[in-house]
Amino acid sequence: MPAAQAMRRRYLRAKDELQTAACRCSDATRVLAVPCGIPRDVIELAKSHPELAARIDYTGMDLDIEVVRAAEDGLRNTCLHARRFVPADALDAAIFPTGPFDLVISTGLGEFLDDNSLRTFYGNVFASLHRGGTFYTSATAQERRSDYLLRAFELDTHYRSLDELSTILAGQPWSRVVLDRDESGLQTFVRAIK
Repeated sequence: MPAAQAMRRRYLRAKDELQTAACRCSDATRVLAVPCGIPRDVIELAKSHPELAARIDYTGMDLDIEVVRAAEDGLRNTCLHARRFVPADALDAAIFPTGPFDLVISTGLGEFLDDNSLRTFYGNVFASLHRGGTFYTSATAQERRSDYLLRAFELDTHYRSLDELSTILAGQPWSRVVLDRDESGLQTFVRAIK
């Protein structure tokens, strides 16, 4: 199914961003994943490149406490420099983890936020990054079969065009933003530099 393949590419890109950030920083690389979900990207990086994982100071944030516990379990035996978990709402600036972070990864949240909430979230991310830090995120395009399944589970999904996504991202003074549509056209990968 094209949508499943596009979702896989989204997580592989997140893993690449982790690896790039860990290679780029001379000290511990501060990473925030929000929502953290099950952090397969970090788990796989730790298995394939333990020397890089040992330089990652990881913070996982998710609204669902059960997901936070599963993320903790998944990373328990990895060689990360440090790990912490925050059960919190990504839209609440008062409890958003304080940075500065070198990298913030967020996949799978924006599709469930309306435009105003997404602007708030992007503002929280921007404030948490250090100058030169990277925000990696994605946006999903509508695909009939996937949309049908999401709606069957009463998930209100927001699909955005490149122009709509660019407009929302422009609410923060990023030094550079790169939008890259995957080969299926179902995912847009965003790399925004503060």
